[in-house]
Amino acid sequence: MVRRSYDPGKGKWSVPGGFIDYNETAEQGLSREILEETGLKIVKFEYFVSVPGVYWFQGIGYRTLMITFKTRFPDNGEVKLSEATQWKWVDIGQINLDEVGNEDVREVIKSLII
Repeated sequence: MVRRSYDPGKGKWSVPGGFIDYNETAEQGLSREILEETGLKIVKFEYFVSVPGVYWFQGIGYRTLMITFKTRFPDNGEVKLSEATQWKWVDIGQINLDEVGNEDVREVIKSLII
């Protein structure tokens, strides 16, 4: 998990991710965002779940669809943060949902716990 540097949810925990660029697939966006935010290159992943949400920016709520994937990160990968202040590996059952900054991310975590 990463601690957000920016609103929405600044200072709260989240998962690495971001917006898909124009003319980019969800899979390409995932690989790019993980590399940008953590410095880790992932090549194998599988679709998990999608969750509708709202992304608040400058007082406007933008409707979003959070598309999530499961992956394994390289054992020897060194995390290099670019958009977060902190990172940590977390056992899914030990996540305090009150410390997670976005409702859609909380919903994905709940889906993993069940």
